[in-house]
Amino acid sequence: MARYAVIDIGTNSVKLHVAREVHGHLSVLADEAVVTRLGQDMDAEGDLNEAAMDRTLEAVRALAARADALGANKTVAVGTAAFRRARNADEFREMIKRRTKLTVKVLSGEEEARLAA
Repeated sequence: MARYAVIDIGTNSVKLHVAREVHGHLSVLADEAVVTRLGQDMDAEGDLNEAAMDRTLEAVRALAARADALGANKTVAVGTAAFRRARNADEFREMIKRRTKLTVKVLSGEEEARLAA
């Protein structure tokens, strides 16, 4: 059975959702969150704080490993408001890709609202 994972990188926390497909429906295997405060201490120019990026990167790495341990066939990563606002968001996305092999898709505000509903 296919297993899917989503890593949701938000302003305050990084969340992992893992589900498997059973007869056309999704069955949740894991819902976990790590508070990282990525948006904390954003500087006057709009750059993400280095310590906050380090905390968030570590959480992404740990949750990606957890998804692998749960047998996820496909893991996707999404970024929300902090990525839309931060001047150095592209740099941080590249750092995540280099260290985890995950490409972070930045959701628009509309996409984020629709998926959260």
